Amino acid sequence: MAFKSVGMAKASYETPEALHRDLPRTPEAVPGLLTHQGDLLRRYAEQHMHTRDIALELPTGTGKTIPALAISEWWRRTRSARVAYACPTDQLARQVAAVAGREGVPAVVLTGDHRRWAMTDLARYDAREAIVITTYSTIFNSSPKLEPHPDLLIFDDAHNGEQYVAEQYCVKVNRTGDEYSDTAVFATLLEVLAPGLSDLGPCSGCVRPRPRLARTTMSIW
Repeated sequence: MAFKSVGMAKASYETPEALHRDLPRTPEAVPGLLTHQGDLLRRYAEQHMHTRDIALELPTGTGKTIPALAISEWWRRTRSARVAYACPTDQLARQVAAVAGREGVPAVVLTGDHRRWAMTDLARYDAREAIVITTYSTIFNSSPKLEPHPDLLIFDDAHNGEQYVAEQYCVKVNRTGDEYSDTAVFATLLEVLAPGLSDLGPCSGCVRPRPRLARTTMSIW
């Protein structure tokens, strides 16, 4: 007898804000959304429900995590989506997981060496039973292990992610001094790029193509 995959039944919540009201929050959670958090979720619902790539910005310390988690959980429930919430560091990933626990958002943390990931946690993500909270380095590396790929990617503190992306999507050619040095290649690249460089200065010869993501992404600033 063949086994059939069990998909998660879709829930009927029109917006992330409507879903947030029904989340099984713990007594330690905030009692409700702050005004600016509700405004952000309403603007998302009214204008950006189907926007492929979007950046949501709130001032530091004003509570970006809760709206991001509400959107994550709304996607998981209403669109039966696999959702990955990426943070710059393992510590921040665990802080987000703690907020998710208080807010009643099912979440698992998958960071560090993939060989040490709990298979039960990976299975919950795969079955769309929980969102996965991870790090930028888990997403951006030469051999990503988070499978299947998420339908929604949320990048927390996206402005801090440049170094993680640059390390994986760049070509380094230095004039002298280290393992990447190649004078001839450097000179050729410099000749091609010079018209677009206003100040050559001490240049490492780093060419950084913009990465293309073939899935929905969201940045939380």
